[in-house]
Amino acid sequence: MDFDNEEFDDDEYDFDDDDEEDEDSDEEVIVTYIEKEPESPKLVELCNAEDIIRYLQEILAELNNITDLPKTVLRLLLNDFKWDKGRFLERFYEDTARLLRGITCSQPSPNCQNYFDCEICMLEFPVQESIGTTNCDHKFCKRCYLYYIRDKINCGCSLLRCPAHKCLACVEDTQIFELLANDPVTSNKFKKHLVDNFVINFPWTSFCAQPGCEMIFRANQSDASKDIGNEVICSCGEAICSKCGETWHSPVKCSLLKRWKKKGEDDSETFNWIHANTKDCPKCHTTIEKDGGCNHVVCKSSHCKYEFCWVCLGPWDKHGSSFYNCNRYVEEKDSMKESQERSRMNLNRYVHYYNRQKNHEESINLEHKLRATVKEKAQELMKRDMSWVEVEFLHIAVDVLRKSRKCLMFSYVFAFYLKKSNCAEIFEDNQGDLEGATEDLSMYLERKLPSSADDVGEVKRRVQDKARYCKERSKVEHVFEGYSNDSWQYTDKYF
Repeated sequence: MDFDNEEFDDDEYDFDDDDEEDEDSDEEVIVTYIEKEPESPKLVELCNAEDIIRYLQEILAELNNITDLPKTVLRLLLNDFKWDKGRFLERFYEDTARLLRGITCSQPSPNCQNYFDCEICMLEFPVQESIGTTNCDHKFCKRCYLYYIRDKINCGCSLLRCPAHKCLACVEDTQIFELLANDPVTSNKFKKHLVDNFVINFPWTSFCAQPGCEMIFRANQSDASKDIGNEVICSCGEAICSKCGETWHSPVKCSLLKRWKKKGEDDSETFNWIHANTKDCPKCHTTIEKDGGCNHVVCKSSHCKYEFCWVCLGPWDKHGSSFYNCNRYVEEKDSMKESQERSRMNLNRYVHYYNRQKNHEESINLEHKLRATVKEKAQELMKRDMSWVEVEFLHIAVDVLRKSRKCLMFSYVFAFYLKKSNCAEIFEDNQGDLEGATEDLSMYLERKLPSSADDVGEVKRRVQDKARYCKERSKVEHVFEGYSNDSWQYTDKYF
């Protein structure tokens, strides 16, 4: 179309000032709308120790203005209430005397004497050199008092009380920091104890799970009602759950992961193994493990020496002389055999899921070797005139492989607690699919590079396709849909 000879209609393209004003007014409305749009709250805030100290002081200052209690006393009391200000104030107004029972909050009486005896070293000092808490009458020399504070802090104390025998008065935090003004090492230790104590007791804070990282997460309280928090990337690069502070553990919920860890840490599995692989002597009930093929067992207890049959637990004299009745079904002993069989089955089931979970955990721990191999391959490809961008697919695939293994690792924890159902079978099918794809991706990354450029291109295509597939499957969206619909059923015997 020839635009040079085309005639434009002035009425169609009217550029009057009125239109410009209308356009300006429309823009103003849009800008106003955007300014009024509320900001979405942060899911989690990444903090350091100074941020936590500042947040702690804000809470204590607020409650100090309301209750007029010393900040250190408030810190002691709030620990008992898990830093729930509402519950604390309700109890404070309900029965203040009962709340403060066992805590000295009285003002010290005036001292008219010129000298005092230090209650630690028992030496006499001028009264001007005395020091002590602001809530009791006990006096100490500065040297003894400072030694006491340093010793307590070095022992890990975050809340110090008066050194006097059975005195419950609290040493104010501000006084401790003033006395340690010339001792930054001990002062920083005490500050760390304060932060540790607060993070442990405050329900919405947690340390980064990565060893050596000192960052702290302060989560949004809306995460409390969720089965699992949100994935948050710490400054150290580790993915963390915003609810429990553990390493990101999708798809298993926080409560199930806590149970799994407790199950592995306590003696429950030791008991299961003992129950599944040993039997009690029918006479003295000593636990016995069979270490040979013969079913004729003699109790090694010095005061017993009972001889019995390992199969039926009956006396051996009847087996060896008159008749052999192990093959006969005895009703009253059936319950004991069933209990032992259940323990053996439960142990085998736990070992099945534990071994697979541990296998992926070990693979993740050996990831540094794979990364070194991939780095060498990337350098080799770059020597073949491939750019850095063209070989980046290898590093991306390693990151995807790590996330897939983490997902599989925690999926076995989730599967352990699932009750057999159609939903559980679908989950296991998806789990097996991701397992196969993850192993294929790992195999592609560990293979040697082909020599020809066409074969390298084919390897690149396969690695990218498999990495893309693993990335999508590891999102396990159907698990979170099940959480939303409350469709997952769990085995009752583990709760």
